[in-house]
Amino acid sequence: MAAVAFDVFGFIRDSRRAYGVRAQDYQHYRRSCARRLQAVRKAAGLSQGTQAAFRRRDVTPENASQPAHVEILLLQAERAWAYAMDLRELYACTEEPRQRHHLVSRLRAACKAARQLAAAGPSFCDAHTALAAHAYWLQLQSQLHFELQEWTAALDCAAVARVVGDRLALAGGRKQSAFADTMSEALDPVIRLAAHQARVPGAQHTPPAAIAAQWYETHAKDAPGRSAESSPGLGDTIAALERLSEESDRGIGGATHAHSLSWRGGTIGFADQELALLMDEAQRQLKAANEGAEEALDGAAAAFRRVQRRARQCQPERGCAPEPAYYAALLCSVCALNAIAVAKLTIEAKAIAAAHNIGPGTGPWITDDVSGQPAGERAKLPTLTRLVVCYDRVRKSVAALQAAVANALAVLPPSVSRAIGAQRLAEEAAAAAAYYRCTRNYYSAVLHASPSHGQHQDALALLDTVVTDDAPRAAALVAALAEAEGGAPRTGDSQVDILWSRRFVVSATDVAAVAAAAEAALPTAQGLCAAAQRAEAAPRIWLRDPSRPPATAANKLAAGRRGASERPPRVPLLADVAEPAFAAVPIKPLFYDLAAAAIDFDTAALDAQAGSKQSGGGLGALIGSLWAR
Repeated sequence: MAAVAFDVFGFIRDSRRAYGVRAQDYQHYRRSCARRLQAVRKAAGLSQGTQAAFRRRDVTPENASQPAHVEILLLQAERAWAYAMDLRELYACTEEPRQRHHLVSRLRAACKAARQLAAAGPSFCDAHTALAAHAYWLQLQSQLHFELQEWTAALDCAAVARVVGDRLALAGGRKQSAFADTMSEALDPVIRLAAHQARVPGAQHTPPAAIAAQWYETHAKDAPGRSAESSPGLGDTIAALERLSEESDRGIGGATHAHSLSWRGGTIGFADQELALLMDEAQRQLKAANEGAEEALDGAAAAFRRVQRRARQCQPERGCAPEPAYYAALLCSVCALNAIAVAKLTIEAKAIAAAHNIGPGTGPWITDDVSGQPAGERAKLPTLTRLVVCYDRVRKSVAALQAAVANALAVLPPSVSRAIGAQRLAEEAAAAAAYYRCTRNYYSAVLHASPSHGQHQDALALLDTVVTDDAPRAAALVAALAEAEGGAPRTGDSQVDILWSRRFVVSATDVAAVAAAAEAALPTAQGLCAAAQRAEAAPRIWLRDPSRPPATAANKLAAGRRGASERPPRVPLLADVAEPAFAAVPIKPLFYDLAAAAIDFDTAALDAQAGSKQSGGGLGALIGSLWAR
């Protein structure tokens, strides 16, 4: 008997769109499922009789043999699911506990029917249909755990279902496009909120597909031991997915293809000869640049752009899932192009820093912003300004690379992701982004403290940000990378790996050097602030601890006037608005953290002091309005 091939999620998507779910008419969809279920049962010879003479006839692995049996179980699950969604809308309006209990019972019935399909599928369906049945069951199971607020179990089921959907979409091409659409629509909200409730780091800023891929690799494979009671069939789904990945690897591996891509210690085979020739030429161009010929970076960038275009041409037509081997080649070219851009920018930035002798661990910190030459777009800017712009563009390149790696984690199968170390690639890019942010803020402080700018308080704030925020974050990311895989960076012998290790693999020494330079420059910036004819220099401890109260002065309205007993004896010391440069009270503790300062503001006193400086009482009204918020 031939194995049955059935498009599970294509059938579900078409049914939901045609019978009312698009308009959220779940009652109409439930009635249509009941009518179609009765008709399919009658055609398949599995009628259960009438209410007067009922005889239960289930689809089991022993009697299942045709597509109608798959349709029966799907319609049973969809009927119960539609009833549960209808009860959810009703419960949102009434909040009656009985309706919620009924909702959960209907979801359990839907999971039971889907579980029967997942159990019977391997006996008469092909591998893709059986795996899709497992994914459908896990999708409903994740919704059940979500309603019960079992966040870890919900994330286990949703992550595995999403990975199965992406993997089957890769294997099925255009035919499985409905599969990926249906899975993402149903699972993405569950994944995002369950990851937030389960305290997954970075869940708010990570795409749901990337969260699912990471959770599958790090947690879901151990889920049968952790959640055997809630999802006893999760291990069967993971095993079936790994078998499908192994079968696909035989078609992806280099042993069955004439050409291969060696990158980050892994090898991925592909069949396109033109792509192989372009990749070899790009590697030769990049080798010359890595050996010291900086002028060869432009040629290497042009070569990798040709690789990128060819890898996109090798992808299937629009609407189909990307081929893993060519998508990995595309990701390799994107990493190379961004690494080349970062290399060119950092070389220019280091040359400017060396000319001014302002790098971490070098000479005096204060230097002037010299006008640039009129050649080129950035060269028109003054030197220190151009230095900051270089690091801004570095951060932009790193952000583009992080987005590309996140997309790769969402679409690449787990075996290919493990081969190229895509997860560690994302972690290295995150550490590099934090390091370059730290470096950019340090040089921005140098720019603000230069004599031509004279913005000393801004320079002090930037240095404090580097010391208290940017450098610790970068150091934590670098330390986490060092703990993973014994501290050994995931690199290979290709020229892309060599350039990547130079520009994106950040060491703890690099971060410590920038932090030490910012720490050493803090007293100089404080001295500049004190010498700027201000009423009171902002002490460094206020920048480190904004919850400390600002300076206060005696309240003139609290002595000898009507209602003096109700007024506070002291009020915050305001700046002299008549002076062009003032900083009596640091802005950060006064405006940013009023609640932590716990100050009882007297708006009348503030208006009186501000009005004495010919401000019309507007300053006190402004502070009072901020406090009222």
